[in-house]
Amino acid sequence: MSGDGVQASRHFPERLQKNGLRQIVYDFEKIFVDSVPGMADDLFGILRGDAGFAADALLYDPTFAAGPNVGLSAGIPYAMLNITVAAIESPEIPPFGIGLPFRAGPLGLVRNKLAYTFVDQVVFRAPNAAYRKICAERGWPIRPARPAGSPYLSRRSRRRNTRYGTSRPRCISSARCSLRHRRSPRRPGGTR
Repeated sequence: MSGDGVQASRHFPERLQKNGLRQIVYDFEKIFVDSVPGMADDLFGILRGDAGFAADALLYDPTFAAGPNVGLSAGIPYAMLNITVAAIESPEIPPFGIGLPFRAGPLGLVRNKLAYTFVDQVVFRAPNAAYRKICAERGWPIRPARPAGSPYLSRRSRRRNTRYGTSRPRCISSARCSLRHRRSPRRPGGTR
């Protein structure tokens, strides 16, 4: 698919009748969610060894909503390789795509929870309903059709971080979170 949507519109001509947010919601349902069964079947085939080798882990991109469910069903470690903007789910981080900045503290947590509910149940209601149906048919845990991290790659740090004024948002940088936090050596004068 090209960045301007020409290829998507060629394959999904009804897409041209939509614009703005309606087109984005349509794309999520028709391009990403509707492709889940075929992609999952292909992955399960690879995991069974149909490709001549067996996989030890699953690495998926954020457009494949079923990555965690395939990994869980296959009983292998799974991780999302975030190839685009920050689409990491955490109570401390607002949902991607609606323009809310990070906000520390209890009010930020409440706002983010309400924002996730609004995004999942109002804005992306149709793609989420389609994904819930796929999950139910396959016996997968039902979750929203949005990028999901992994317990195998991200570490949820509770270390206080003055950069954010509170505990650092969980997995603001997955690669950094997965490493042990080491205190930097003291500089002359007692600062770090």
